[in-house]
Order: sequence, then C-alpha cells, then structure tokens
Amino acid sequence: MNYSLYKDYLDLTYLKTYTIDDIGAHEIDDAISYEYISSNHIFWIHIACPAISIDINSRVAKEALAKASTIYMVEKTEYMFPPLLIQNNLSLLSGENRIVLSLKIELDEKLIIKKYSFHKAIIRPRYALSYEDADEILDYQPGEESELLAIERITKKHSLERHKNGAITISEPEGYISKINTEYIFSQRCKTPARDLVSESMIIYGEFVAKYCKDRNIPVPYRNQSKIDKSKFNQVMEGSNLHIKNFLLRKSLQKTTINMKSMGHNSLGLGGYVQATSPLRRYLDYLTQCQLIRHINNEDLLDIEFIGSRINSFKKKQRENIIIFRNDKRRSLLNWITLNNQTYWTVIFMQWLNKKKSIALIYFCDLSVDMICQLDIDESLELGNKFKLSVESINTEHEVLLTRLYC
Repeated sequence: MNYSLYKDYLDLTYLKTYTIDDIGAHEIDDAISYEYISSNHIFWIHIACPAISIDINSRVAKEALAKASTIYMVEKTEYMFPPLLIQNNLSLLSGENRIVLSLKIELDEKLIIKKYSFHKAIIRPRYALSYEDADEILDYQPGEESELLAIERITKKHSLERHKNGAITISEPEGYISKINTEYIFSQRCKTPARDLVSESMIIYGEFVAKYCKDRNIPVPYRNQSKIDKSKFNQVMEGSNLHIKNFLLRKSLQKTTINMKSMGHNSLGLGGYVQATSPLRRYLDYLTQCQLIRHINNEDLLDIEFIGSRINSFKKKQRENIIIFRNDKRRSLLNWITLNNQTYWTVIFMQWLNKKKSIALIYFCDLSVDMICQLDIDESLELGNKFKLSVESINTEHEVLLTRLYC
C-alpha cells in the first residue's frame, strides 16, 4: 500500500486486531481492537470502507444498488460487489493492510463511555478467528488474549444497559442447510459468547453512527421501531415453550422502518440506530458510509432527495432478495428432509396458513425449523399442540411437506 496517498488516515496497523466470522466467509467487513492507555480503555470497531474506493455514482455502485444486497443461497452466493474486488481490495483479510472507517470509543475504569470519534484508518488484521475459535478463547480466558477478554467485558456491559432500557432479545437454535463439496449438511446455529460479542459490537457501531449523524444533521437512513403494547408483551412472557414465546414475541413487535428521521429502535433499546456495519453486502450501509466519509472530508453531502430515491430502490429489490433467500432455504430443507426422513418427527403446531386446504406452519423440534406442511389430521389444532408426524412426500407444485399423524 502506498502510504503517501493516505496521509490523513490513522495508522492503526500496530493494534492487535481481530476478525471473527463464520468459517469460509468471503465478505469480512468488520474487525475489533482494544488498547489500554493512561487508565483509559479504548475500544476500536473497524468497518471495511468501500466508500473510499467506489464512488456513489460509479457503475459498480449503481450495479450494487440494482442488487441491493448479497444473497446467500445453498448452491451459490450472489454478491453485491464484484467478488474479485471484495477479495483483493475490500475484505479485511488477515495479514493485509486495509482501509476502514473506525469508531474509537474511550471508556474510564468503570467502563463508562467518555467520548467517541470516527476515523479514516488503515488496519492490518492479524487474528482471523472463527466463532468457534473465539468461543474457546472466551471460555478458557488465556492471559495472552487479554484484549479480546476486555472487549467482551465492554460489550456485555453495553448489552446490560440496553436491556435495562427495554431491549428485547429473541434467541433460540436455528437449523440450516449448507453445502460442503458435494454433500449437503444440516447444522444448528446457536447464540454463543463470541456471536454475542460481535453482534453487540455491531450494535454499538450503529448506535454511534446514528448519534454522530443526528447531532450534526447528516441525512442518513435510520432504522426505527416503535414501542410495543406492554400488555401483549406481558402475555408473551408467560409462555413456557421458548419457540412459542419467540413466535408470539415476533408477532407483537412493530415492524422496523427506514426513515430519514431518527425515532428510536424499541427492541434494541436505543434512542437511535443506523445499519452501517455491512457495507460490502448491504447497499444502505454503503450509502451511509459514503455520507460519513463526505462529512469527514468536508465535502458536499448527499442530499435528502438522492438518499430517499436510493432507499425506495433498495426496499423494492430487498423484498425480492428476501423472497429468493427464503425460497432457497425452504427448498433445501424440503430436499434434506426427504433424503433423511425418519419414521416420525416430533412437532409443534404454530398456526394455520390456509385452514381449508389444511396447510399449516409446523415447528420441527429436532431440527429447530418451521416448515409449511399439508396435514392429514382431523383433530382441531391450536398453537402449542405437540404431536408426532410422518412425512409422506413433497408437494412439489406448492413446495410443502405432505404429512400425516403418526400413531
């Protein structure tokens, strides 16, 4: 890297910088560091910075807008930015110098935040950890990894403060299909200390992006969520089954919206929030980053009309992307179940989707997944009814499992 081109960038290559991600991840867009200076804890969150090298009006950026986001499917991944550009210039690979937009948070001895600032910076990640690697470190707590242990203490404290402010966590195992070589593998993803650490770090970054922009009247797309009916929430909390409780909780939450005005995010327990930590795979995160870089560089900001038009384009395409992702996930699970069918499956009835056609949403307890099933059952069913099903076949036209009650 030619440092003469980056004289106004902080050189943070001296930091012990970690990336923590799933094994085989291609778009590594976040990293974390920690240092202790003059009785101050300094927590760094670094985000890959395509806004520096990709102009918002360039062909590459317009193609990214047309895609809206990266779509992860079992057979392939449709990347928002060109894969070679990600690999060679943008992804925060271990041992490679990379341009980032870093958040610096200074805390006192009691881990109370004193001040924060954003910086264009250069980092050199040296510790590329999988979530499993990071969980092992957090479990054994070796002294030589004191930096990561300090970050865990900071993120845990922040999480507790959010929950005191009303934040809501929905957590349970989730089944999914992946492909390794030619073999389809079923796995379950669970929350772990390492996943909590990374997730909280990203929430912190989004919180301070929102604060920075709100305090300076910088137009960006805020993520907002209004408060829920407390009576409904109390009813949800009485549920005993975790999946049923989370199902009802999701239904009780208001939908998140994207607006140019910060109105708070209820389930995160924050007064303001902006998604800004995945600029390699979400267009609006990239757009926000472009705005931040313009402000830091004292350049003209993107106007409200420009951002509004990009938000509208993103929303339309992102809805399509979500449908593609969900359909791919459903098909892969349907195919896996038929290849790995059991005599019976223990399930929980969730809700009717089309009662006249006996089509329902069913939770497969052993797999930790919801599936759409056509039931051959005469009994009346209600949320929470637990029973055993045998899977007979797949209705390929409607992509639902044809099932009958196992006696």
